[in-house]
Amino acid sequence: MSASPVVGLQGRSFYALNGDTETGTSSMISICTFTGIDAKTDLDRVLALSEEFPFLEFGVLLSLTPGDKDARYMAPSVVELVLKKLASHDVNLALHVCGSAVNAYVAGDQVVKRPALYADRVQLNFSANRVPFTMEELDKAISTAPYKIITQHFPPNAELVSALKAKNHQVLFDLSGGRGIEADAWPDAFENKATGFAGGLGPETIDAALPKILKSSDVGNSWIDMENRVRTNGYLDLDLCEAVAKKVAPFITYDESARAQIIG
Repeated sequence: MSASPVVGLQGRSFYALNGDTETGTSSMISICTFTGIDAKTDLDRVLALSEEFPFLEFGVLLSLTPGDKDARYMAPSVVELVLKKLASHDVNLALHVCGSAVNAYVAGDQVVKRPALYADRVQLNFSANRVPFTMEELDKAISTAPYKIITQHFPPNAELVSALKAKNHQVLFDLSGGRGIEADAWPDAFENKATGFAGGLGPETIDAALPKILKSSDVGNSWIDMENRVRTNGYLDLDLCEAVAKKVAPFITYDESARAQIIG
């Protein structure tokens, strides 16, 4: 692999691929997201990992659905406290809004929108054929937000890319709809929207997946996201996160302009 150092955010040094023969591409990604922090996550270690690998983003899941009682979900008040604490240390953060909380967000419910103010990005997890709001209402909710908002791209949500005009709208390719099923390939990144790549990513799959993602990604305007394969017994496993971060680091570009496109 041919690499040269790139000075990233706050003077940190990274390595950018230059015409890498293994991947056949010079594309790079800007952010690696781990979803999500839960009640057992060591927040001090999250801070340490964020300092060592400043291209990391940590997701926090929020749900108002009574059935969402597994390890990933904390009470909204706790979610807000966790986001507030980590935001005060400049950790890159994404709030992932799930279930009925998406409806509440679009309707302007402050129980959901208040925690979002501590995040750099908000991801709305829903299927377009199962929501009570219109695409016009969703577009308004996105365009008026002071942060970037992500929607998942899979068959029921295929029309969102063209329907949503908000400039702060971003798209996550997740063909399995959040089920963590490994992808064989990914579509090309959208030219006019920051694009993320998910689907079965983790320590055991990232080596094989990265070359495919890099061929589809937009230079500096793409990220990767993983959840199920960086959890052990339902809880976020920071050892697995660190293992992925070390594997991903050589494929990262992280200067001010790249960061601004994704989470600025």
